[in-house]
Order: sequence, then structure tokens, then C-alpha cells
Amino acid sequence: MIINNKVEYLFSLCLKVQENRNGLIDARIRDDEEEKYKNGPTVFIEFLGHVSVLEIRIYKNGWHAEEYADDKFEFPLDKYWSTTDMDRFLECEKLLNELIELQKGEI
Repeated sequence: MIINNKVEYLFSLCLKVQENRNGLIDARIRDDEEEKYKNGPTVFIEFLGHVSVLEIRIYKNGWHAEEYADDKFEFPLDKYWSTTDMDRFLECEKLLNELIELQKGEI
């Protein structure tokens, strides 16, 4: 149950990173030629059911097809987390909260 709470918490932080001032979830992509979408952090959340892993990829300056994520976190869901998993959770939580706070200053 504890892992589920942590996963739900990370999911909520990921959505908050994508939130605009109206409370809606922004589509974000970086297009260097055309400013079609707001630049800003873009978060990908994926459940890999075949290996029971939650994957979070963070693009700090917006998603672009030709670039890799700035940060990538993987969390196993089929076992209790090790100390390393907890350290990665805390690192991911800190980064997501920093991005949320950074955006508050820009909105």
C-alpha cells in the first residue's frame, strides 16, 4: 500500500508540472521554428505492465522528438522498494517540486 501512495503522489506531481494557470493540463512541445506551444517542462509517465515498472521522463525545456529526456526515473511496482529506489523517489520528488515552484514564478 505504501508504494501505491508514493506512485499516486508522483503521478499527481507530474500532472501539476503540466498544469497551466487555469488548472488545465497543457500540451507542451518545443518547436524551435514555430512557438506553437508554450515552452516549459514536459513530463512523460508510463506504466510498463510487462515488467511492472513506473517510468517518469522529464524534459526540462519541453519535449522535442530529437532529444533524450533530461531525467529518467524507473520504479518497480512488483516488490518493496530498496534504499536505492527510495533515494530515486526522493530525487524525483524534489525535481518535480522544483519545476512546479519555478513555473509559479513564470505564470
